[in-house]
Amino acid sequence: MSWKNKLSGQNGRGGLPSKDDPSADRSPGAYLGYRSAFTAALRGIEKCSVYDIDVVIEQNSMLRSLFEYKRYEKTYSQILVPYNQYVVMKKWAARLEIPAYLVVEQGRGKGPGSGEGSSFWVVEFNPAERPVDRPGVEMKGSKGLFAPWSAEEGAVLSAEDFTEFCQWIARGRVGDL
Repeated sequence: MSWKNKLSGQNGRGGLPSKDDPSADRSPGAYLGYRSAFTAALRGIEKCSVYDIDVVIEQNSMLRSLFEYKRYEKTYSQILVPYNQYVVMKKWAARLEIPAYLVVEQGRGKGPGSGEGSSFWVVEFNPAERPVDRPGVEMKGSKGLFAPWSAEEGAVLSAEDFTEFCQWIARGRVGDL
């Protein structure tokens, strides 16, 4: 099955279930990266949030897409993304009039069912989706709400399919999914 069919929702396989939550390391002393510097610098500024964009694809001076990227050694039956990241990715996609995707690289050289290589779970953020359509959930041991996706909502792509998908994005999404 081609990656286009998988991403358009024709992939019935989805991700492989697991009991573990896909949370980032939030333990005391965990590396918080540059966001903590910006957050500290902007503390006290009313209604000011700090976000990072993991990947932006631009080709011939044209913005093609935005990506939120996560990497997990396991596959999960549910993918959780901090709710504020979910909301801002929808906003950017709508304002820039380009697609935004959530990509979760799964596996450490052992993609689901294949025995080799990682797989990539991909889902497009829907800018028209309302918060009531995807209510936030709490994750044990973490602060704030998370936007949940079931693995069946996206498509699981092989490394080869993911390469083809990224090239399709860079070419301006020529052709239908």
